[in-house]
Amino acid sequence: MPERPDAARRWRETAASIELFRARYNIPDTETARVPERFRTEDIGSELHEQTVTISKRSRALPDHASD
Repeated sequence: MPERPDAARRWRETAASIELFRARYNIPDTETARVPERFRTEDIGSELHEQTVTISKRSRALPDHASD
């Protein structure tokens, strides 16, 4: 998670969205993809996957990146 407050907030919001998505669609913990491929063709899955990828890339690019 990034140390910068604005980046950390976006990271937490995305993590919460993923958690809710996975709970709603009963995605087991054994599934390692945050948004499994089969859900990426639907609007919600596609948007969440893109958001996850964007947040991940931004977090890694920040100089004050703290942890994953």
